[in-house]
Amino acid sequence: MSAILLALAFAVAPMTATRGDNPFGATDVLLGVASLISIASAFVWKARQFSIASVNPAWTASRSVLTALAAMNLALLLSTLLNWELVQANGPDPLFNYASYAINPTLLLALYLEERRGRMRTFLIASNVFALIVGIVYLAGYFAGFEQFFYYTRFIGLSENPNQTALHMLSFEIVALMTLAKVRGLNRPTRAIAMLALITAFIVGILSQSDAFTIAAVVTIAGLGAYFLGSLVRSRSLWAGAVIFFGIPILLCLAIILNQPLSEAIASSQNELSYGNQDVVRYVLWQHGIDAWLTRPILGNGVGQWSGFAHSFESYEAHNSVIDWLSCAGLLGMVLYAAMVVSLFMRSPLRYTASYFATLSLLTFSMFHYTFRQPSFWLCFVVIRLISSYVDALGRHEERLSGRLAASTSAATPKEALQHQYGP
Repeated sequence: MSAILLALAFAVAPMTATRGDNPFGATDVLLGVASLISIASAFVWKARQFSIASVNPAWTASRSVLTALAAMNLALLLSTLLNWELVQANGPDPLFNYASYAINPTLLLALYLEERRGRMRTFLIASNVFALIVGIVYLAGYFAGFEQFFYYTRFIGLSENPNQTALHMLSFEIVALMTLAKVRGLNRPTRAIAMLALITAFIVGILSQSDAFTIAAVVTIAGLGAYFLGSLVRSRSLWAGAVIFFGIPILLCLAIILNQPLSEAIASSQNELSYGNQDVVRYVLWQHGIDAWLTRPILGNGVGQWSGFAHSFESYEAHNSVIDWLSCAGLLGMVLYAAMVVSLFMRSPLRYTASYFATLSLLTFSMFHYTFRQPSFWLCFVVIRLISSYVDALGRHEERLSGRLAASTSAATPKEALQHQYGP
């Protein structure tokens, strides 16, 4: 039950428009409550047998993400305290601003503990179901023309801005991709739901007219195609063939139909992102974000928004996660983030094709927007790492069993080998 509640909280967390004029909304409360329930239930469940040292290899191999994120938050807190007066003058309440970072390790810990209890599969399946429901609701709102679902001409659903909607849909895509590519023994309805969740998320993301989503989604689809092409070559799977020859072309056709022509999109972006006589605003924000970081390069300026249109420290984000994080937490925070990202790529690209493309799509999106405050961003990292680590552990376990069985059969009859392996 706690895994399903956590999946529901993940699915609705980016619906920030529900906050209204309040700092926290119902979806924020649900996310916090679901995380605490998962953590509490994990410790209540066979509490005497529970210890961090006794968890399965997926926890041991994957805790780098949680450790790195907790250390990043501590680095940000240190920088905030050292620059308290500057942080207070920057804008919103610093404690509220920091809370959006602090809730992420709690969510990740809850997900780790659900995996410890063998409920990762339940979480993934429930996430795809809720993602499909959210996608259908969003599409219904789009075609019905609900005014509250639009920001001028861009579709935002129930988020505060279209970029949050785009990240929301990208996280749905990645969870669906990892479910299809890595979870074994899925029945046809479960696979169909995951595929439909991926398709609806893709359509809604395109409707948000986010250039970052379009680029990141192409990377995700490439990962999907590469994985299923490998499956088709290895096993001649009809499912893999259907995805390659029908599913991916359909997604690409939808992208062409729903999105603006490329020339119009470029012209529209230039018009919307221009400011006075300056160059494209995103480039200007990047430049001023770097200037803000260079004022305090080691520890950063603390929690806040440090870029601007005319100069630094105008309380605007740089719309680039690397630059924004450098300006907040300095080189110390960036080293911790880089270590976590590197750990995600320390695997065979041939064996972990889907994981590589999913990680690359997240990193691609993060280069156009500041994503570190969003739970969906970090949760996708954890899902990728947990599933990859589980596959590693399972492969090592199967290799050990095969080795033991081969050793026993070389020196014994089949009956003696079975007795040696499983007992008389």
